[in-house]
Amino acid sequence: MITKKDKKKNTEQDILKAAENEFLDKGFVGAKTTEIARLAGVNHAMLHYYFRTKENLFDEIFKRKVKIMTKSVYEVMNTDLPFLDKLEYGIRKHFEFVLKNPKLPFFLLNEILRNETLSYWRTNYFIPNIAVLLDKLEVLIQEEVEKGNIRHIHAIDLITDIISLNVFVVCFQPIIDGLTERCGIGYEEYTARRCDENVMLIIGRLKK
Repeated sequence: MITKKDKKKNTEQDILKAAENEFLDKGFVGAKTTEIARLAGVNHAMLHYYFRTKENLFDEIFKRKVKIMTKSVYEVMNTDLPFLDKLEYGIRKHFEFVLKNPKLPFFLLNEILRNETLSYWRTNYFIPNIAVLLDKLEVLIQEEVEKGNIRHIHAIDLITDIISLNVFVVCFQPIIDGLTERCGIGYEEYTARRCDENVMLIIGRLKK
């Protein structure tokens, strides 16, 4: 039997799912709460009852995306694997996340870098989470350098290498589709190969 609490939770999830699709497709400015309500199968008054404003909805979606990204990274960082194995695992996990969320890089570019009116999301959610990761990664890198296991690299450069190489695949997918078709390979085959290549490039940069 579905309780009132269950029904409320289901409605909230329907609204959030619809809002995520609308925001990722159109950005904050282009997204319409009327369209979100329609996609969620509720009326506009119901959407207002649950989340009040478009800003509140966006806030929830943004926080969830940042949480998903950082959670997977922290899980990797906290494993007992040797540093280079841990790094490889992290690169592959991030690559997999990017493929599952191909619209997210564009969303981040539009909302974090270009839309200054929404800069508090960047300041309050994104940067603090990345800063914690960078601090922890910097300590691990220094430990490995002192042991003579790897060449030195600044944590911010390592993160930049990983993100730029992995995100390229989805940012240029229309062009890649044309090139892979010309080469006689499918997109899935290309992405699997690309992930291996990214790992070799980044790990190779660190090995002595």
